[in-house]
Amino acid sequence: MTAQNVESMMRHPATPLLRHFDPWAYAKNRCRDSGTLPLAETETLRQWTGTRDDVVHYTLEGQIDKHGQTRLSGNVRAVLHTECQRCLEPMALEVAHDFDYVLIRDQSLEDRVADGSETLICAGDELDLAWFIEEEVLLAMPMIAKHDDCSLPQIGAQDPLPQADAQPNPFAALKDLLEAKENSHGRSTES
Repeated sequence: MTAQNVESMMRHPATPLLRHFDPWAYAKNRCRDSGTLPLAETETLRQWTGTRDDVVHYTLEGQIDKHGQTRLSGNVRAVLHTECQRCLEPMALEVAHDFDYVLIRDQSLEDRVADGSETLICAGDELDLAWFIEEEVLLAMPMIAKHDDCSLPQIGAQDPLPQADAQPNPFAALKDLLEAKENSHGRSTES
């Protein structure tokens, strides 16, 4: 038994090994997969979540469609424990996203895709599954994570605002000066 076999046996059974796969062969062989991706093992999503226990559930299916196009489809589902950007309270952000891509080798082939499907550029024969799943979750997330029914934080809303000491308005003196000047001009023209 090798050290790698021992390590794979020690992993949680619901946590697949992060792996790279050949998306072209995956689709050609009509493969299907489902699993979980712990957010702690992602680059960007782990910054959005307050707990290291959050996971993304995913399904992935490869196929060749009726037009002979290589496709990857599936979905991602997750509940991210994060902070509402409006009220700053903890929140559970539900993310669900279905995807269906036609694989192409480079952008110049986009015009050849039948039925106007969305494309995924896979120049090589290797795709990082963790990166792909993470990107799909990021695409499904709102720009600003917030509760549907919250308002801005009301910090100290019951406390009245402190009143400044009543000081004379500096413009009041200017007003008095202008009125005095107006009155003096008015008197000089009357006499």
